[in-house]
Amino acid sequence: MFKPIKILFILSIFSTYLYSFSYTIEISQKELQEKIDKKFPIEKKRLFFTTIISDPNVILKDELNKIKMAFDLRLVVTKELQFKTSAVLFGTLLYKPEEKSIYFKDLILEELDLKEIPLEFHSVIKNSVQEAITRYINVKPIYKIEDKNTTSSKLLEVFVKDIKIENKTIYIKLSI
Repeated sequence: MFKPIKILFILSIFSTYLYSFSYTIEISQKELQEKIDKKFPIEKKRLFFTTIISDPNVILKDELNKIKMAFDLRLVVTKELQFKTSAVLFGTLLYKPEEKSIYFKDLILEELDLKEIPLEFHSVIKNSVQEAITRYINVKPIYKIEDKNTTSSKLLEVFVKDIKIENKTIYIKLSI
C-alpha cells in the first residue's frame, strides 16, 4: 500500500521539476546585426536591371516587441544608369524549433525613399523590394542558434514558451 504512494509522490516531484524547467536564450541587437551582415549584399538580376540590397541596419523595438530593418537599395540598369535609395522593413520574429532558427515574420515595407528616382522606375523598385522580402528575407533564417549544451539543445526542439524583445535583446524562453 505504501509503495504505490511513494512512487506517486516521487513521480509528482519529478513532473513538477520537469514542468518548471526552463531555459532562456539571449541574442543582443549587436549579435543579431553581425549575423545579418554576413548575409548581405543580396543581388537579384532581372532581364533589364539588377537590384542590390546592402548595408542592413537592425533595430529591435522593445515597446512593440517588433524588429525594424533599414537597408540601402541600388537599381543598376547600366554602369552609367544607376539609382540609389533606402528602405525600411518592419515585422515580428518567428522561432522554428525544428530548425533552431529565427525568421522575420509578417514583414511589411514601411518606408521606401523614391524621391531621387524617376517616376517610371517607382513601381519596378517597389516590386523588386517586395519580391526580395517574400523570396529571400522571409524564407531564410536571420539567426541560427548553435548550442553545444545537449540539455538546452533538446529544449530548443521541444517548446518555445515566449519570444520577447527587451533592452535591445531578443529573449527566447524555452520550457518543457
